[in-house]
Amino acid sequence: MIVTIDDVACHLHIPIVGRLMGDELGLTEEEVMSEVNKQRGGYICKHNLKIVYDTLVHRCDELEHPADEEEANELDRNKTMFIKAFLLFLVGVTIFANKNNKNVHMLWLTMLQDLDTVQEWSWGGMTLDFLYTQLSIATDPTIGVVSGYMSLLEVKKNFFSITYYI
Repeated sequence: MIVTIDDVACHLHIPIVGRLMGDELGLTEEEVMSEVNKQRGGYICKHNLKIVYDTLVHRCDELEHPADEEEANELDRNKTMFIKAFLLFLVGVTIFANKNNKNVHMLWLTMLQDLDTVQEWSWGGMTLDFLYTQLSIATDPTIGVVSGYMSLLEVKKNFFSITYYI
């Protein structure tokens, strides 16, 4: 049984056609470098990402009724950053979840730079590629955990079970 790109499109309704991967959260350079050093690479801890998100939501609540144009611009910037923080969290813990399930790779933030083009990315293709890469890594006998969007394998397994009995 092989999961194909068509399975991603048909069963999960995730786009498979589109562009591939080619201070977004309001973090200072020091904060970013601190995360990079703590996580041994370009990752952010889920807990810290939630703190960033909560801080941005709180600031947006404070600026709900901007008094002047400067506050209105700050509100717009904060809204964009909290949307990106939420999407980064969502993408990082679902379709691109890593083995320790504690960190989110900042690489996915590059796809969220322009929120108007998020729907243009080939999310299904990247999901399938990430899953197969993780399954390939899991063939090493020293690896004890498989990561990736495992629900995709469940969907395929259940689909074959249903069609077999029909």
